[in-house]
Amino acid sequence: MRDLGSTSPWSSEQRIRYAWPQTENPQAAPAITLTGEVLSWNVVARVKAYVVIAKAPGAAAVYSEVTGNSFTPAVTPGVTAEYSVRTAIAGSAWAPFVRIAFPAAPVETRQPTEAVEEGTGKTGTEGNGERSGSLIAGVVGLVSGTLPQVNSFKSVLHTRYMRLDAGNGVSGWFSSDMPATINEVVTKDDVTPLILYNPAEAGKETLVGRPVETVRSEVKALGEVMHGLGLKWMEFGNEAYFYEQPGEYARQYQAALEGLKGLGITLIANAWGDYWNDEKGAANGYWSDVVANGGWWVDFVNDLKAIGGSLPAACSLHPYGPMAAHEYLGAGGGPSGWMSIPAMHNWMVQKGMAVPVWITEVGQETFGGGAEDVTEEQKASDVKQYVQDANGWNFVQGLFVYSATDSLGQGYGLFNPEGNPTLAASAFGQTVSSLGLASS
Repeated sequence: MRDLGSTSPWSSEQRIRYAWPQTENPQAAPAITLTGEVLSWNVVARVKAYVVIAKAPGAAAVYSEVTGNSFTPAVTPGVTAEYSVRTAIAGSAWAPFVRIAFPAAPVETRQPTEAVEEGTGKTGTEGNGERSGSLIAGVVGLVSGTLPQVNSFKSVLHTRYMRLDAGNGVSGWFSSDMPATINEVVTKDDVTPLILYNPAEAGKETLVGRPVETVRSEVKALGEVMHGLGLKWMEFGNEAYFYEQPGEYARQYQAALEGLKGLGITLIANAWGDYWNDEKGAANGYWSDVVANGGWWVDFVNDLKAIGGSLPAACSLHPYGPMAAHEYLGAGGGPSGWMSIPAMHNWMVQKGMAVPVWITEVGQETFGGGAEDVTEEQKASDVKQYVQDANGWNFVQGLFVYSATDSLGQGYGLFNPEGNPTLAASAFGQTVSSLGLASS
């Protein structure tokens, strides 16, 4: 301070420390202070755990649980993000958002580091699970018809990639002689399949209870058929997180890797967020807590490493649901959907467990009585967005839309039961072609 004289000197500066606002309500909103790029807030009712939300343009919200009263966000060059915090108490209020504008990163030219070992998760550029090469865009069930129909499908969709359920490698959905079926798909239909190892049996779902010795031998036999045809991708199980525990899946996955050793095949692991954990018995079951470092993918990877494995080379996701929905992780209580893909990737990056993502099923239904049925026009728009977004997300390696033709009375098909293309089929083919992804 100084007096009112125009030339009077200022007194020496004195620092004043203001106390944080106090409250005994554990659901009250904290008061945020932003210092540079560090967030801090007051203690609320002696609560020790808080939840921070980060929002950035074009990306799903990301949630982080914090112990203490400060948080340093990961730097995202060139992005302006908004942050808020609440106590980790159900129903608590969010603080007003604060904004951080991260400076753009300097331009850097470098060559990607390629994987040197199968099953290490180091495909593409290391660090963030980036894909290697271009997006692979295909459909589920491309060869479900006669050869003229298959050729018609390929000409409209501009792709020859498909996801093929191979069962246990001997019998499957399409034939009692699966090796012959795979050979026919490749040589006669000129289709390149992503092979799904999915040995569902009567009274069982996917891999539940399957001995590791059986898995190893079946996957090895299937891999040898694939190797002879030049096929390089195998998805390991279909939505295993709904049926078995991550520890059992990890042991089976490790056995499958052993069966594929030396065959040059990428083994794609199922990924998910929240799941029902009952590894200690049904009476002790509980929902895993993704925000508190739990979740299917984290538990599976940790279980895999515990038995001598390493981060998988790739993962698969099925982001069915509304286009803007993103609560894939069980972190906010909302629905899952298309924007769950970047949310899942961001979570994997935070955990140091990011790998290239294969979207092996996604789609919209136009009839069937579901609450989320869409119009043909909306479905076409969504399919176009699937391809555009997946191509723009450099961590997505593959996209397979469900499905080529309508089945089960749900209206998911890109072609109707008579084999005629829908608006969505045309949208898929035109988008694939315009992005330079066409494979036929």
